[in-house]
Amino acid sequence: MAYSSMADLRAARDLALKNSDFYVLPDYKFTGEFADENKTLIMLYRQYLRDLPSEVDENDLTGVELPVFPELHPRAVVE
Repeated sequence: MAYSSMADLRAARDLALKNSDFYVLPDYKFTGEFADENKTLIMLYRQYLRDLPSEVDENDLTGVELPVFPELHPRAVVE
């Protein structure tokens, strides 16, 4: 998606963070063999989203894209 301004980029970023908020709530527990890996993927994804506005040139947003939500390992069970 092309962003016409930093405000547009931040709005899209904020929505992506909001859509992944529940994964970091204290009562959300990953369990199973790949629980730690899935939690790490979520944390890295969210950190990248938070850092993105400071990593791009606001005068050239060509090619700037939000990261794709990580593919979580299906063998990790959510309680």
